[in-house]
Amino acid sequence: MNYRSTRTIVNDINSNLFKFYEMFRDNHADYIIDRIIKNINTFWLLRRGVKQKSEEAEIYKPRYMKMREYANQTKDWIDIYSCMFYAFSQQMRFNSKGEFNMPFGNGAFTEQNEQYIRDGCAFFHRGSVITTNFDFRELKVDKLNPMDFVYLDPPYFNTTATYNENNGWSMQDDLDLFKLCEQLDARHIRFGMSNVFKCKGKENTHLIEWCEKCGWRVYIFDNFTYMACGKGNSEAKEVFICNY
Repeated sequence: MNYRSTRTIVNDINSNLFKFYEMFRDNHADYIIDRIIKNINTFWLLRRGVKQKSEEAEIYKPRYMKMREYANQTKDWIDIYSCMFYAFSQQMRFNSKGEFNMPFGNGAFTEQNEQYIRDGCAFFHRGSVITTNFDFRELKVDKLNPMDFVYLDPPYFNTTATYNENNGWSMQDDLDLFKLCEQLDARHIRFGMSNVFKCKGKENTHLIEWCEKCGWRVYIFDNFTYMACGKGNSEAKEVFICNY
């Protein structure tokens, strides 16, 4: 988002995430912020965080649940986005019916969040930014050239997140992604991938072996604490893999 390119294509197969991209693209930042604040005031939520196990949290949890119910009725993406700030670990998850179903958390809508929205809108409002919604296997490598750069941030095979539940990402997905990277490299197209070598004592063995086989450059973030669902994991080994 901070890099000024001639053209930027932002793709994700997750249709809900794609709709959030469209929300930033199609609305002014002030409009999104005003709508969120209106929802906060309507359901009597706080602009600051509350501890989940405190007496205060017991007051605000039912209010959050009412706002979540309202958002699932309107199916308006700004309403759903409003809920995310008060959801557990400020995460996004939907059930099989397409309803936002994250439980109450200890978050809040802050001035920093407002700045994130302004930055997001500024990015997606650039005429050079295109949003797409397709499987990574559909990427037409032959249409790219050595001046292009492909950044990949797949679900991590050896971890579980809200977007990777119920076998949302398989070993075959990883292998197909590895094949794509090899195709990019064969055409002298630079790629970079975020991933994890180790998490909670579980090594991503096939990823490590693939990097060694292909001789990719691997950057390891020493003294980095991996955060997931509000919990730190100092045993995790986050990596950035690239061919340049």
